[in-house]
Amino acid sequence: MENLNLSGEKSISAKLESACEQVSPPSEYRERLLQELKHAVTVQEEPRPLWRMTDWAIMAAAIILTIIIYGIWLSQHVVTKLFP
Repeated sequence: MENLNLSGEKSISAKLESACEQVSPPSEYRERLLQELKHAVTVQEEPRPLWRMTDWAIMAAAIILTIIIYGIWLSQHVVTKLFP
């Protein structure tokens, strides 16, 4: 372990480069990976169900609107029953 000067970034990168050899993957692996990527790109997603595509804000607005309409109808119905 000669010259352990770890003070600089250059010395650390030089030590890492000397410790690890750069290798390239085998051509069979690269070809298989390319085929898998091509297959992944061509595979089409199945369509999502309608209830998942609906925005939750729209559903909440519809529920709130239904409650408001029911409240208006109920108040008119009660008033006509109380005061004929």
